Amino acid sequence: MATRWMALVLLAAFVGVSAGRGGYLAASQGEAQDDLRVWSEFVSLQKSGTITEEHLRPAYASKATMLEFLGVMRRGATWEEWERRPEVYRVGSRVHFVIQLSEKGVPNTYSFTFLVEGGRWYLEHFEGIVVRLDRLGAPPISVFPDLAEDKKAWMRQEKYWGTMVQVFRTLRQASGSEAAFNLFKDGPGYFVEAKTWVPFYAPEKAFIVYLCWEQSRLQGNQVTLERLADNEAVVSMDSIFLRLYAQTSHMRELIQQPDYVRIFETIWEDRAHAAGWKIRFAYNGPRCTMRFTRAEGPTPGVL
Repeated sequence: MATRWMALVLLAAFVGVSAGRGGYLAASQGEAQDDLRVWSEFVSLQKSGTITEEHLRPAYASKATMLEFLGVMRRGATWEEWERRPEVYRVGSRVHFVIQLSEKGVPNTYSFTFLVEGGRWYLEHFEGIVVRLDRLGAPPISVFPDLAEDKKAWMRQEKYWGTMVQVFRTLRQASGSEAAFNLFKDGPGYFVEAKTWVPFYAPEKAFIVYLCWEQSRLQGNQVTLERLADNEAVVSMDSIFLRLYAQTSHMRELIQQPDYVRIFETIWEDRAHAAGWKIRFAYNGPRCTMRFTRAEGPTPGVL
């Protein structure tokens, strides 16, 4: 699950504050026990599938969306992991739990945020990206904790596309759908990048190999160049853009899926057209296979 703009959980209330052993930032031992009771009750309800909307006060998503994500996590849960003692961080009336859980067999650090009010707890948010800024030393500091490259790629894409979808919504309301989708057309400039930065091929082929490199190395997608010929190319891509719609709470509340996919196709149709290619799309979840074809001979107007 993700925040509205960027998946960040900042675990230190003040720079230089660090938790004691066991991850506690609690005012008293009694408060620490109360916090662990919250986690224990939550895990028990999650395990039995009996969490209801009454247990939720979502900070960024609807209750229905939060319950949907909790259901996905429950179906893939290894309960021995959930029942371990988490790290606990209390900030005012909120308590944050940090724990390692497996995601399709791969360990990942999660945080869960609860509001504690009137002797009751309410789940506000849970998150699969945690920036360990609780581990800073005393200032001056010039080196900060890092994350894996795939996490950082996800964060960049989520922030960018969250903003662009908001711009799309605003522009469509003001100027109509055609103008809103045209916002994403950057084909001529993208083609210039390809044929100037990759001078080793004919411009049409340079476009294909450049898009593979750019989407892989700059955007963080998993890309496979499956075929490259003079008049045909096939590229498959596991796209963070497409994953965002399935794996974040806010995106599906901002835009309908057909419009979201149309943004993706508008971008690549315009880029392909600028480079003299026609393009067809085939989808398997977040994986898209793009098939490029072109007439024989050089692309008109290509220098």
